[in-house]
Order: sequence, then C-alpha cells, then structure tokens
Amino acid sequence: MGDLSRRRKTVAAWKHVGLGAVLTPAHCNCQVRRKLVLVGAAAGVAPWILAQPGIAQDAARPKLVATLAEGPPTPMPPGVHAEYERLGWVEGKTVRFEHRSAERPDELPALAGEIVALKPHLVIAFGTPAALAMQRATRRIPVFFILARDPVESGLVASLARPGGNLTGIYNRLFGDKQLQLVKEMVPQAKLVAYPEKINADIARAARSLGLQVRSIPIESEHDLDRFFAELARARADAVVVPPFPWLSKSGVRRIAQEFLKLKMPAVGSDPMFAVAGGLLVYTPKPIPFAQAMQKIDQLLRGANPAEMPVESPTEFTYVLNESTANALGLAIPGSVRIGAHEVIH
Repeated sequence: MGDLSRRRKTVAAWKHVGLGAVLTPAHCNCQVRRKLVLVGAAAGVAPWILAQPGIAQDAARPKLVATLAEGPPTPMPPGVHAEYERLGWVEGKTVRFEHRSAERPDELPALAGEIVALKPHLVIAFGTPAALAMQRATRRIPVFFILARDPVESGLVASLARPGGNLTGIYNRLFGDKQLQLVKEMVPQAKLVAYPEKINADIARAARSLGLQVRSIPIESEHDLDRFFAELARARADAVVVPPFPWLSKSGVRRIAQEFLKLKMPAVGSDPMFAVAGGLLVYTPKPIPFAQAMQKIDQLLRGANPAEMPVESPTEFTYVLNESTANALGLAIPGSVRIGAHEVIH
C-alpha cells in the first residue's frame, strides 16, 4: 500500500457534480487520511439485497454504506442530518459509513477494491472516474453515482430509463454544445476552442455545425492546471470551454477564471463562481435538489433494484454573463446573449 495508503483521505463527500455540495463531518480534520463516521438507518434487508452473495446481513445489525470520491473535501451543507432523519435514518443507530477519497484518479481502483472487500450494502460514487472504478470492481453491490458525464456514453448504464446493471444515479447533462454556441456568438471570429477534457459526441457535433475546431487538453486534477495553461498558450486558442470537474475546488475555480482574464481569453465555465471570479460566461445545469437525491439513496438502502431505477438529470440551467469581463476583453455583447442571461455581473 505504501505511499498510496499515506496519501489517502477519508471524507464523507457529496461532491457536486449535480448536488452542488459535499457532505463532510463538521469535526473533520482534513489532515486525517481516514475516518469512520457512523450514520443510522432503520430498515430491514430487502430480498434484492439478500440475493446478492456476500452482502446479506442480519436486519438488526448496521448496514454499511461506502462513498468514493476524488478531490478535496468541502464543508457539509446545512440540513444533511435533518434530511437523513426525515427519511428515518438516525445517526449512530443501524447504519455505518466508510469513506474513501482519492487525490488523483489513478488511486481510485485500489480504493474501489478496498470498498468491495468491506461488502457494503450501497456505494455512493462521486464523479465519472469513481463510478467507473466501482463498476470495474463489482457487478453485484448497488452503486449510486452523482456525476457530470453521460452514463450511457461512458458505459455505466445501458440506458437512462433502464440502467440494467448495479448502477444508477444522477446524470448532469453537459451543455457543451450550448457553451460552444455562446463562444461563437461572443467571439464570431473564433476558430479554435480549447477544451480541458476528452471531446464527447455532443461537443464534436456542435463544433462541426458551428465551424469550430476543438483542441482537447485533458486534465485530471488541480495538479495539472500549470500544464494546462502552458499547453493552452502554445495552442493559441481563441476561447476556452470548461466542463464541470468533481475535483475542482472553489479556489481552483477562482484561479482558472483569473488566469483566463490575465491571458485575455474568452472562457465559458460550468460553475456560477467562475463568472463571479472573472470568467466571461457560465452556462451549466442547476443542481438537482439534495432531497431528491436522498430519496433515491433511501430507496436503494431499502432494497430497490438499481437496474430498474431510472437515472435522473436536471431540467433547468444557470446562465451568468460577466459584462465587466466582456468589456475588459473588448467584446461586444450581442442582444441574444444578454437577454438570455439569468444574471449579468457589472
């Protein structure tokens, strides 16, 4: 285990990618690499769970729920414990949680293996890499994912309506096509757009229709940001589109917004703070309400079959324009861009 074991951080993470929040014990010391937190639940073991080899437990004994995430911990949002209790889950009674968090994606497979060895009743995976790591590690244990990538395209589920395996969850559809459209409206002369992620089908299709080329400069953690900015300068891109990253901290969001401003680079981001910190535009799905996600988790803990539980996705979006940044970049704001914005920062 060696270095990997020493680097491990154990946090209870409700990392967004769609929920917009992270569940971390209020007393968490972020220097502590591993921590056990007890959370309660009052529910028997359902037949679907009992049918899974190695998972069945006495109904009177605590159920085990594991979480897997990557990136730094964030403060716990208000109302988390209250929501658990509203659903009948009382801390310290009949359910316990084990948490694993990776500093880098290459740590996820080993952590997923650790989780499987614990034989939990449910795993909550934050982000596509964590969900994929759990899928490779087990086809039996129910996994609820919260992520910002297409689960069908990434192979996590057979379809959104009928996942068909042991994974289901919340899918925050990316609006990369709309973000590229906004780039074209704000910077009509743009030809090359940088994208710090692998290019998916929606991005490729939208780029062709808009007459744009997209240069992929993938990054996997905040450690890659220096390399990204160096490659961005060499690429001589006309604009940047930044998808949501589950590992990107608020300070990371502020940093990239400020770097783009220094580079005089028009950029469309996926976190409302991006525009507040100086990014040109934000276009991103609104988080699914926390209570809605908790209901799904509650159902799985009570024995619902993930293969038959549809994947949910947001139906509303947030659209923010930073007029001050547009002025600093010497960009005229088309009426179509201004009128569509939910918020304009002056």
